[in-house]
Amino acid sequence: MRIYFRKIERAKKSAKALAASVDGLKFSAARETLSALTGYRDWHELEKTIGRDSVEMHSISGQEDQPRPDVVSLTLKLSDLLGLSFGDGLYALAEMRLPGIGIGNLEAYEAMWLRLFKKTQPLWDGERSSGTVVRVNSPGWEGVGAIAILKKYGRPTDLITHQAPNSMVADFEVVFPRSPLSLFVPARLKLPYGVWTEEDGSKVLFSRDYKPLWRLTDGKKAERLQPWLWIKSIDRQYFWDDRNRPWGSVRRLEEEENWLHGFGIHCLPKLVDTLPDLIFDSNLRTVGDAVERLAERERVAAI
Repeated sequence: MRIYFRKIERAKKSAKALAASVDGLKFSAARETLSALTGYRDWHELEKTIGRDSVEMHSISGQEDQPRPDVVSLTLKLSDLLGLSFGDGLYALAEMRLPGIGIGNLEAYEAMWLRLFKKTQPLWDGERSSGTVVRVNSPGWEGVGAIAILKKYGRPTDLITHQAPNSMVADFEVVFPRSPLSLFVPARLKLPYGVWTEEDGSKVLFSRDYKPLWRLTDGKKAERLQPWLWIKSIDRQYFWDDRNRPWGSVRRLEEEENWLHGFGIHCLPKLVDTLPDLIFDSNLRTVGDAVERLAERERVAAI
């Protein structure tokens, strides 16, 4: 499928956003990548279509028979073109704001990330396979906090929850619902626990595991950070404690996500890309271990 642009300025903005989203990608290379992604041989051919009966797809969204770009396919294509993980590919695609591509809020972005996760990760083989979403029937496990992702079934059984990357329960405390539960992104990986203040006044949101998520600087859009970065700060504040933790209820989860929207954050942090390793590698017991694995994988890919 070919994606059309009404004005060359729109295409240039998308290419510029792509270059800004991918470390080391030059604008010239971003233009050619954009051209290949949207169905053109090169930038020159894309330029030739401008103004020749081209229509931006989102401008005719009322026409149900109009084909729409598939976000999953485009993300995987972009990831292949640039050698990115699907998480980085989705973030770059969202930042490009291509015609017809609507990933306007955190909920929609997370749903698309989970679709990509299911498409690219090992297939589930039975209800007791890693990645199955279960419910825990045990004292102290309530509400959204009782929903977990199966890491390894056995005695004991290892689970990933909103609260922890490695919770252990007895096998008889795990309930496999008749109607499958939806996979989710644990709050511990996506929501900030507090904020560091840097010397220049910038704010860095960090996770419950003290991994950087986003940098907020006045006059600039939120910067998505690598979770292995070391942040030099002059102050630190916390947003919540165990008495009002985000996974205490659906309402609290929504409150924290809405708070992120207020800062213009509509995507998932890179820390979330540790989830596949946390699920499928039984040797990874902490978020810190998974971050080290992710960092090492990216160092090898860059060689």
